[in-house]
Amino acid sequence: MKTAFKVIILIAGAAVVLIAGSRLAIKDGEKDQPDQIHIVKKRNIRQSIRGHGTLESSIKASITSPVSGPLDSIAASLGLKVKKGDILCEISQSNIKREYSVAKAELDKSASELEELKSLPDTDKIAEAKHNLEKKESQVEELKESISNKKVLLEKGFAASREIEELENQLQSEEYEKELSEKNLNDVSQPASAEDIALSEAKYAKLKAELETLKEQMTECTVKAEIDGTIVEWRIPDASAFDGDEEIASGSVIGTIADLQKDLLVKAEVFERDIQLLKKGMEVVIYRDSSRRYPVKGTLSRISLVAETRGMIRKFPIEITINEEMGQAVRLGKTLEFDIVVREQKEVLSIPLAFLSQRNRKKGVWQKKSDGSVVFIPVNTGIHDEMYVQILSGLKENDTIVLRKGSSS
Repeated sequence: MKTAFKVIILIAGAAVVLIAGSRLAIKDGEKDQPDQIHIVKKRNIRQSIRGHGTLESSIKASITSPVSGPLDSIAASLGLKVKKGDILCEISQSNIKREYSVAKAELDKSASELEELKSLPDTDKIAEAKHNLEKKESQVEELKESISNKKVLLEKGFAASREIEELENQLQSEEYEKELSEKNLNDVSQPASAEDIALSEAKYAKLKAELETLKEQMTECTVKAEIDGTIVEWRIPDASAFDGDEEIASGSVIGTIADLQKDLLVKAEVFERDIQLLKKGMEVVIYRDSSRRYPVKGTLSRISLVAETRGMIRKFPIEITINEEMGQAVRLGKTLEFDIVVREQKEVLSIPLAFLSQRNRKKGVWQKKSDGSVVFIPVNTGIHDEMYVQILSGLKENDTIVLRKGSSS
């Protein structure tokens, strides 16, 4: 029993020695790991404001229907590249032709009325009106005489009162028509007033303008592209899917053409804290995808003077003009990342930010001397980006600096 207990103690002691030894080996290994070194070189350093925005085109044209009616044909589709003047679709003229016929008849009638007014007084019409009036006057006198004779016969019992009533009703009707004949004679005998002619001329001019509009619309039944570009929006069936059963209203937007090759821009917003750093004309680096490997150059072209507030956050809208071709399929509305270059120093001494240290409240670096010793050297710094900081004094090109554990600030 004692022997077994001694064996257990010996095994436990050996395990403790092994563990302690391994820990000492790890610590020695850490001490033996070499410090990172960096050779001081010159490079460009940029201070920038990073953001993202939406890709847009500054050259756009809506495709609208100038007239209402059923579609006769469709020649366009979404994504189609077009030239100015290319036919996109054609609208049937049947409705417009009907409207044109009605408007033409109204215009002809108005022209006749205007001509009649301007020709007053007309001797032929005056003679006709006098003849009609004399005829009515004769008929009225004859009826009056007949009524007088009937009344005499009524007193002698040779006529009925009903006969007299019928004659009096007929007399009343003839006297009314006589008044109309007198008025007509007066109208045709007098020249038309300037006001009547002006009203008639205005009516004629209005009808003529409406007819001209319809005539233009008959030629506008062919919808054409107004600019060179790509159809980025198409609200009616594509050419391949058109079955002839489609009607559109006048003024309706059926699509949009945009130039995807030039005058592209990025619309974005920047925080209120950054707006004071920006100026129109600043260089912008725009990245075509999230990898940020394919940059294109741009220019800050617009800075809004009015902020947009969302909750407690205020941002200022900006626009960035893209100065180079995108070199790939352009999709409006796509999100693009960008860097607005606020300050830039070219070919200046720089070191990685991680190598900058502090000792006794002084900013500096650990420099490796030619004899292998490492000493702390104070430095003055300038601008920095996300990775590097400019060195104004304290180091020179090709100096060797060391990143020591626990030394970085």
